Amino acid sequence: MHFTGETMKKLINLEDINLNFNRCSSLTDQTFWSLSEGLKGLKSLKTLNIDLHNCLNITDAGMDHLGEALKRLKSLQNIKLHFGGCYKITDDGIFFLGEGIKGLISLQSVNFLFYFCTKLTDKALGSLFEKMKELPSLQSIHLNFDGCKGISKENKDSVLEGLNKLTGLKKAQIYI
Repeated sequence: MHFTGETMKKLINLEDINLNFNRCSSLTDQTFWSLSEGLKGLKSLKTLNIDLHNCLNITDAGMDHLGEALKRLKSLQNIKLHFGGCYKITDDGIFFLGEGIKGLISLQSVNFLFYFCTKLTDKALGSLFEKMKELPSLQSIHLNFDGCKGISKENKDSVLEGLNKLTGLKKAQIYI
């Protein structure tokens, strides 16, 4: 079966989706655009888990597509996105992701794995916290930016400041 965004559009009552594209070297921004288009129609989706670990052709353009799709998932409660090793993603890609989640008022759990995304900087982390503070239902975050050369370990104070802005938070795991 060929999996496309058109295939996903037919799954309108889907509440939970787990997609694993780990190490899929043929996955490009264009493919990711098709996937993101399919996500837009999943109005009942509560849990989204996408593993794109070591999909080396994903760039900020793909993150922009994903951010636009996320804006429409108003029922989303839990999100896990695994982009470990996707070294072409920059701070702009994290900004697009943040823009995608900022209006998701039902979102309770965020799990973003960006370890060894070597083009990310402290700006990405700050941008993400800025968007997450607009999530009134957020109770749990797990962020992994380990091995991101541009994110400084000295950035601990701004991470703590960012956590303090998340007033409903009950659980936090942050790796830098």
